[in-house]
Amino acid sequence: MVLPDYQGKGIGTKIMKFILKKCRNHKIRMVVLMSAKGKAEFYRRLGFKERDLNAPGMILVEK
Repeated sequence: MVLPDYQGKGIGTKIMKFILKKCRNHKIRMVVLMSAKGKAEFYRRLGFKERDLNAPGMILVEK
């Protein structure tokens, strides 16, 4: 999480892109996460999709 005073400056995006690149480099093709309420759009911009209501959270599957 990025502190509110620092949000909107690209810090969270840089962190997530770094993490996703590491996942790709290690052949990890699926990332599942739980997002704070109201933050799903941030993860959508990174390619994540919302999961079913019976399995809350968000998922990204690389091909």
